[in-house]
Amino acid sequence: MADSGLERLYVLGAWHSAGESGWRWEVRFRSSGRNTGNLLVGHAACRQLRHAALGAMHTHRPAQVRGNFDRVVVVATNFLSPHFDLSALADVVETADLPCLMVGLGAQAAGYRRLAPELQAGTVRFARAVAERSVVIGVRGEYTASVLRDLGIHNVEVLGCPSFYTNLSAPLRVERKPFSDVERVAVTGTTDVVGLSFDPQAKAEVERTLFRLADASGYPYVFQSELPEILYLERPDPERAQALERSAGRMGYDRVEEYAAAVRRIGRVFFDVDAWFDFVRGQDLVVGTRLHGAVAALLQGVPAIVVYHDSRTREICELLGLPRISVTEASGLSLEAIYARVRFDELTPRHAALIPRYVDLLERNGVAHCFGAAPATARAAG
Repeated sequence: MADSGLERLYVLGAWHSAGESGWRWEVRFRSSGRNTGNLLVGHAACRQLRHAALGAMHTHRPAQVRGNFDRVVVVATNFLSPHFDLSALADVVETADLPCLMVGLGAQAAGYRRLAPELQAGTVRFARAVAERSVVIGVRGEYTASVLRDLGIHNVEVLGCPSFYTNLSAPLRVERKPFSDVERVAVTGTTDVVGLSFDPQAKAEVERTLFRLADASGYPYVFQSELPEILYLERPDPERAQALERSAGRMGYDRVEEYAAAVRRIGRVFFDVDAWFDFVRGQDLVVGTRLHGAVAALLQGVPAIVVYHDSRTREICELLGLPRISVTEASGLSLEAIYARVRFDELTPRHAALIPRYVDLLERNGVAHCFGAAPATARAAG
């Protein structure tokens, strides 16, 4: 513990920075955890927690953690997946053997199926190691909580993602305007991750439609995890254009050169959270399949619609009351029709009710924070 009385925090998971502006974009991309949406999560967590010092795996080796830090903070994303082996993270938690705080843990599957038997042993060991060293852990939704219960983990609170609480105690508020007044639109999407959807055919169709809409209308399109497109935006040369061939086919372009030209015209990528926030403040609407693309807008009071497609996006949308529509329902609809079908009135009351519960989780774990005091009645059953 530092002289200030504040803890030294060692962060596993999402970090708040993707490095320096002069770094090569591939290095910055990997520093983000291969998805720039993670930056919103790490930025939020580091903003919320008071600390004497911050460290991470790129600043201190695992063997250095116990002697230099007071707590391990896991800023989690969709960690509970059959595709991940979190043995390395489990080793850090067990070796350090420090009190833990975990927020934002999510399970990712095509649908709400029983996932626990499919998880790799290292991932199960990690989840149990963190839970044993935490008073209560924060998870993204009810589905994730059910996966943990199947693992024998019950000290769980359903709170969504830390990025929801970037604005600290201020509830998210957006105003629905007539569609005729929606002129500046930004699109978020991806050229991959179709296989994890509960409706892969609809997911693929919606992704194509959104990209082609952006291209035809001149709407900016934000990339988060598409490395070939990101590298092409950094240096649009013929060699990097050829790496876009697979994406071109998925987005319905016959010629890779045509797709590359579209990427260059409308593509955007953000390695800086404040720059991302500045960008979305200039929009009337953000729409797409990227959860954190929508969250970035909602944090700035800009209406956003999530086209959800898997357990991860569905459970978090349902919890927070995000304006949402499934890929199955959205398939074949115009943007105006999608806008007419979604609700914007659930967001503020749901978020206002969650804020004191999130603060309560921090306080039950003994973590100093930057929120106002949580009401005494806020505590929910663990």
